[in-house]
Amino acid sequence: MSIPESFPVECMREIISYIKHDFNSLHSCLTVNKKFGEIAIEIFWRNLWTSRGHNGFREGAYSFWAAVLRTLISSLPSESKDFLNNNGVTIHRLSHGKKLIYDYPSYCKTMDCLAISNMIEQVISVTHQNDRPRRLEYIQHLLQQEICKLLIDRSISIPILKFDLLPVAYFPGADKCFEKLSELHCHTATPDLLYYALAQICKHIQNIIIDFYEADNLGLSGLIDVQQNLKRLECRIDELAVTQRFPAIIDVIKSNAISFVHLELLHFTCIPPSIISLMQNLKILKIKILPDDVPRNNIWEELASVRLPKLEVLHISLHSLRLETLNPLIANNYGNLSTLIIDFSPISNQSFFFNETVAQFCPNLRIFATWFLNNEFDVLEGILTKCQHLEELFLQAFDDKNLNLKIHRLFKLLEITTPKHFSKLGLLGNWCDPSDALKSCFESWKRKSNHVSLVFSRNVCIGSEHMDLILQYKNDGVIRRYNVVTDPVRHEFGY
Repeated sequence: MSIPESFPVECMREIISYIKHDFNSLHSCLTVNKKFGEIAIEIFWRNLWTSRGHNGFREGAYSFWAAVLRTLISSLPSESKDFLNNNGVTIHRLSHGKKLIYDYPSYCKTMDCLAISNMIEQVISVTHQNDRPRRLEYIQHLLQQEICKLLIDRSISIPILKFDLLPVAYFPGADKCFEKLSELHCHTATPDLLYYALAQICKHIQNIIIDFYEADNLGLSGLIDVQQNLKRLECRIDELAVTQRFPAIIDVIKSNAISFVHLELLHFTCIPPSIISLMQNLKILKIKILPDDVPRNNIWEELASVRLPKLEVLHISLHSLRLETLNPLIANNYGNLSTLIIDFSPISNQSFFFNETVAQFCPNLRIFATWFLNNEFDVLEGILTKCQHLEELFLQAFDDKNLNLKIHRLFKLLEITTPKHFSKLGLLGNWCDPSDALKSCFESWKRKSNHVSLVFSRNVCIGSEHMDLILQYKNDGVIRRYNVVTDPVRHEFGY
């Protein structure tokens, strides 16, 4: 690749940002030109800890994380290196031993204490494999401490902190480094005093992601209470804590309920509907209940009665529920819903009334994933006709041959009523008997300049002649992409 130095910097940055998790490609950017390489390095280190989800800490990633650790240790100031050497950490085996070209730690915009700890543990278990387990743990702690000090010292500002048990708020420079902290990942097992120290520095956190363990935490509740710009709350409960109560934290969330515009719950029982109803500025609500986390019988009735006048996104993912239970919640959303994801197996087959409610009360829908159980094409026609902003539609059906859901009827309907900006169709279940309606619909999309992605489950009946049609119209640009997956809804919206 040959790109002149005069190429606009922002264009370079835009290009490289698309490969931010492809580390081999980022590395190849170093050979393009000096400016291209500098931007690639900046993007790599800015997203370093998010790569944990891409590279992980598996055995095959050892060389990657060993190189990262060597670079960080080589960046340590002399006093830190002396401190580590004096405490038995063999720096010469862990560092590059050469002068670094860039100030790599200064590019970091996230401090992930757990990721740093995992990286060190993986590398140290090899380089210090002859040390006793207690000694290894001590070395890991010292390295984690010095690397976190390094990041705080070299970074002008760190906006994202993934907090654990290290007292980072007490490290030199923490007051400036975390002053503009906007996102905090934390858990209730961190000692209260560490949260009190952080609360003295951070007053403008917008996003808080909490893992609830076995005990309440007064320090965390105090930290939440002093925030002035809360917007997003995500609660994830450890399976051992499902039956626990967290009165201090729940009470402060209640006090700040009006601030939140985004709420995600891994276990619904964490935040009761009575508090959700106070979140009158809520725009996004995502609830996921695991199969073994069964709430009390009337909790969904309580949620259904909640009025959230500004709600735009509703994502319900759980084991099972009666679809009609959600009807009042849909009707009470004041027509603002733009995304509605129903990701569960309904107890009954009353999808007709639910979808009819959606067609009546959700004219602004852009993304809709629902159940289609009774060949209710008339209701579907109403949704496609009334929801003129619809861009993505996912229809789920039971794998029951007796239902005999017809693809040709669906595509005939889409041919006539496809909304202007429609761009994705997902099908799950026993959709069968495709016909020439497929070609007729594709021709209609071609005339209307629709570019549509198809995401089907493996049990959707698509024969070779229909695949030929899909490939033909893919070449024409009408079909943007075609995927076959186990569950289209989970594939596209799983969290």
